[in-house]
Amino acid sequence: VGCDLRIDSDLQVDACGVCGGDGSSCSRPLYHWSLTSMSLCSATCGGGFKMSRPICLNRVTGEEVEEPLCNESQKPDASVVTCNTHNCPPKWHANEWGPCSASCGGGSRIRQVHCIEETNSTKIKV
Repeated sequence: VGCDLRIDSDLQVDACGVCGGDGSSCSRPLYHWSLTSMSLCSATCGGGFKMSRPICLNRVTGEEVEEPLCNESQKPDASVVTCNTHNCPPKWHANEWGPCSASCGGGSRIRQVHCIEETNSTKIKV
């Protein structure tokens, strides 16, 4: 079935959106490059990134289409920016429990608990 909706037809829509056209009827190509909206940041603190990538769009419908329909030489670069570069808040870190101080009756177990702050991938007890 072609774009003219005939069963025995092999007509296709050209770059200008014309069924059976040769692409010469429009001054602007039907397909163009655009950048997606920026993604969410990859981290809530301590430095992450967000990005926008190029996509090929149908100028009439606004729908994403296959990349070969757009002019490769006009494809924009993906955009990547840093975000949430502030330090993460300190967190409590508890070590494993130690052995019981008695084999029967009352006893106690001890474990260490530290407040840890991470800065530039370095963990510091605060």
